[in-house]
Amino acid sequence: MILVDTGPLIALIDKSQGEVHVRCVATYKTLTEPLLTTWPCFTEAMYFLLELRGWSAQAILWNFIKRKALFLWRNPVSKSSLKNPGKL
Repeated sequence: MILVDTGPLIALIDKSQGEVHVRCVATYKTLTEPLLTTWPCFTEAMYFLLELRGWSAQAILWNFIKRKALFLWRNPVSKSSLKNPGKL
């Protein structure tokens, strides 16, 4: 899996990002593994996609998950890990 932040998620979908969109799409086409992101990044991407392109752009991002091209990281926080947050 390839870890991806908010910016590339938006650039993959939003053509108004210009050259960044073109580079992200070109790179995405060469990948042989699915993408991985966190819930905060996914939420932020959904917010900005709504602002930039509307609900149809959000639907495209949801389809990445449906196609299993994008996964959301789930890392449960246990009580023991909260006792020593430096080990997170």
